[in-house]
Amino acid sequence: MANIIVIEDDPRIERQIKMYLNELGEDNHVRFFPTGEAFEKKYCYVAETPAPANPDDSSSPTQPIAKTEEDELFQMLGSVDLVIFKSQCLKEEARAWVTKTLRVLKTNKFSTPEKTSRFIVLKYEDDGVDKDYFIHPLIEDIIFLPLDRLVFLQKAEIVLNLPKKS
Repeated sequence: MANIIVIEDDPRIERQIKMYLNELGEDNHVRFFPTGEAFEKKYCYVAETPAPANPDDSSSPTQPIAKTEEDELFQMLGSVDLVIFKSQCLKEEARAWVTKTLRVLKTNKFSTPEKTSRFIVLKYEDDGVDKDYFIHPLIEDIIFLPLDRLVFLQKAEIVLNLPKKS
């Protein structure tokens, strides 16, 4: 079972990815975000729990924030195994974003030394950005759009089963 985050703004590609990832295993949990910012709001927060000014003050709000069932599931499993993102969905440079995102995922315990989060880039071959631009130690692979089912399945399965990075 894997927790997979997909950052993709095209509903057609999103449906394809969902269908393909279900072929890998129906017990995979997939969460889609239209932008890198939407993903960061959910998973790259800085965990801060402010201490109450007066511990005896019962008027301070202590209500927990309501979470959806899917959020609970991701919190309970405690990891993000794979992030598949389209390069055009990010507002910042992809290599810097991957480095920053992995650091925050580790801080928030979504990525552990035993099971490090992995990254795959989605891009159009003719988008004007050379594929060498995405050479980075944290980026495992590039998948070109439009998606080829067998290539996508093979690359996703390989990345999900890679051994621990040393």
